[in-house]
Order: sequence, then structure tokens, then C-alpha cells
Amino acid sequence: MAVCGVRSDRGIRFDKAKELGADVIIEVDEENPVKKVFILSGNLGVDMVIEASGSPVAITQSFEMVRRTGRICAIGISGKSSLSIPYDLGIFKAIRYDFCFSSSWTAWERCLSLVSKGFINPEKLITHVMPLDKWQEAFQLLEQRQALKVILVP
Repeated sequence: MAVCGVRSDRGIRFDKAKELGADVIIEVDEENPVKKVFILSGNLGVDMVIEASGSPVAITQSFEMVRRTGRICAIGISGKSSLSIPYDLGIFKAIRYDFCFSSSWTAWERCLSLVSKGFINPEKLITHVMPLDKWQEAFQLLEQRQALKVILVP
């Protein structure tokens, strides 16, 4: 599994990605992620891209790096009312593109079941636990990319 990020993700974010199973970290401001993915995949592309940034550049790159009949799962919010995508490339590659902002009740039940059975450990994503009155500091840590998930305790 490869994870892409920017130089400012060094430290806690890249360390956590490695801890959770990332084999490769691609710093997109240091190297071209599409070229790197093709080198790593033997020029095939990847089976699935989870686009979590919402960056228009990253969205376009996801179409480029996914293999023919691959899948893109879009969870990143761009903050824009519309974006241009490489539509024809998606058609020619027969890409499955899924928007994943919300889910059904059954998905929540399944997720809770996986957590309760120990298959998913959400605690691994929590990097800080802070008292509620430190909420401003918590948000600063998140904005500065020095935290992943912060739990605020009343």
C-alpha cells in the first residue's frame, strides 16, 4: 500500500501511515506520484485509489494512476462547486468511481461489528486526548497537521 502526501505530512502523519501498513510514502512535492505508482506497479497502475484530499490535482492523478477497470473511492471534499475530471480517460479505462461521503445504516452496523470483533482498531488513529477546554489547541494541532484525530473529554 502506498500513501501520498506533502512535505508537511512528515512526522506524525507519515509515521502513522507506516504504522498502519503503508509500504511506500510518496511525497508529492518531491516526486511525481503517477510516475512512482507506475514504477511500483510494473506499469499497470493500482487496483484502487482512495482520494482523501479533495485536491483537483490529486483527483486528476487518481484517474491516471488507477489501472484499467480499477476503482477510485472519493472521500476528499474539494470545497468547490464543480471540478473538471478526465472523463474520457475514465471511460476508456472503465474506471469505477464511487463517491463515499455518506453511508447506509447497514454500513455503520458492519463497521461497528468489525470494531467490536477487533478487526478494526480506531484507537490507532487517535493521536491526542485533551480536556474540552483545550479545544482551540486541539484544532490548532489538526490545522498544523500535527494530529490525526483528537478526542476532547468533558
